[in-house]
Amino acid sequence: MKKYLKVLILAFLFSVAININAEEKNVEFEKKNINAMADLLNRSTVSKQVLQSNNDAAVQYYLFSKSLFDDAVEAYRRGDIKESGHLIKKSRVALIDAIEFANLRGAKKKKRSKHNYELLRKSADALMDALHRIDVEKDAQDRFEILSEKVKKKLSQTDRLYFQEKYKPAIDELSKVLQIIKAEISKMRSGDTLTRTLSFSSAKDEYLYEIDRNDTHFMLIDMFLSEKNDPGNLLAVIKNTIQSAKKLRAEAEVLASSFKHKEAIKVLEQSTQEIINVIRNTGVFIPD
Repeated sequence: MKKYLKVLILAFLFSVAININAEEKNVEFEKKNINAMADLLNRSTVSKQVLQSNNDAAVQYYLFSKSLFDDAVEAYRRGDIKESGHLIKKSRVALIDAIEFANLRGAKKKKRSKHNYELLRKSADALMDALHRIDVEKDAQDRFEILSEKVKKKLSQTDRLYFQEKYKPAIDELSKVLQIIKAEISKMRSGDTLTRTLSFSSAKDEYLYEIDRNDTHFMLIDMFLSEKNDPGNLLAVIKNTIQSAKKLRAEAEVLASSFKHKEAIKVLEQSTQEIINVIRNTGVFIPD
């Protein structure tokens, strides 16, 4: 009986210790939440921007958030951890509302869209340079001049949208221009007028198209890498990825030699996608 009672006492003490430990963890966790919220409200750039936004609703929601936070701190001090956590969540929601009213998220999104357009615009210029080199090699400068005029007109339209801060339509139109340039590069490299609207008479024909598409992308990455002098890790990663793409290309050729053209096409598409990703890592965006 004494032994049984001893076991019960030990079990009780153990459960008490677990509960105390859990409570201590809750207190510590809530303390971190309070400190993080204090930083957001009192020291963060976003709160300063809300207060400087000249938007009454945004400021009122900020003050409401701060009031809820003060209540949360008071609840924490009197040991009501659950209530403190509840109030911190409400304070956070009110601050998010303040940010929405101040339109800070809209401003960030706009800035990101502006940056994306600028990156794509540089890519268009880089791809036009690549196309010009191919046309010089193939003695097709007249063809290049005609396309160049067409592209310049379209780029002036996208630039006009950009300067009007209409970033989404500018990006949409610029993406279409990139598709045109890339399609022309593919045509000029192979002399083939085939486009990606494709219906093939056989799997072999589609395989031959994918081979040409793969060749075109390898040519592009060779051009862009020849201009890179970066000795850092990025260049090593890019070269490793190119080796992987070449290995996939070789696997596809083995499959095709066994007349397994459908399987070869899938492997070739993987190879081409790896090269596309590599080109994008060099800072040039090209469509899939």
